[in-house]
Amino acid sequence: MKIFLNLTKRDNLPDVTDLTTYIWDNNKSISRAGDSIDFRKCTSLALAWDKWIDDTRWSCHPKFKEYIYFWFLHTSPNNSTLIIEIDDDAVFVDKRAYFRAIEYIAEQTNAKINLGNELDKQLEDYLYHHQTDKKLRRQIHKLLEEQIQKNKVDFIERNEFHQLFKEYLETTFSDAIDRSLANFSCNTV
Repeated sequence: MKIFLNLTKRDNLPDVTDLTTYIWDNNKSISRAGDSIDFRKCTSLALAWDKWIDDTRWSCHPKFKEYIYFWFLHTSPNNSTLIIEIDDDAVFVDKRAYFRAIEYIAEQTNAKINLGNELDKQLEDYLYHHQTDKKLRRQIHKLLEEQIQKNKVDFIERNEFHQLFKEYLETTFSDAIDRSLANFSCNTV
């Protein structure tokens, strides 16, 4: 699942610690991989809550760790597109974090939200037909910029986004964990 944010105020991005505290909870064990310590300067970032470290119920769960991926595409000096992605089969607590990250970043940066349907299809078609890596990022930037300028990208308002994903956004962290573990038990001998 991918959602696109069109950012006009990248300088207002939260730092990674603020983001992880907001989307999961304070004092959680977080794995992080990226090309910069500063979220505002990176081109890619991956975050995951290491569930099994903080809660032994996750120790044998197949989804003990689920990454949320962030990719920045700079379409102009004052404009960036942020692609945020998570696996479709992520557990509830991770989808909650994913949607909370989108809402939080959109709020902090005054971003426009695109659910990715048409843009995602165009991006995947382009990647399928152009496997060379050297010009890829430049071509993707150009494609996104053209689509945004031609208004071929449908953006939704933050309140509409909240209503669409209310179930995830308004569930408490502990309830999200319980929902994620409800139909799973570790069978240890």
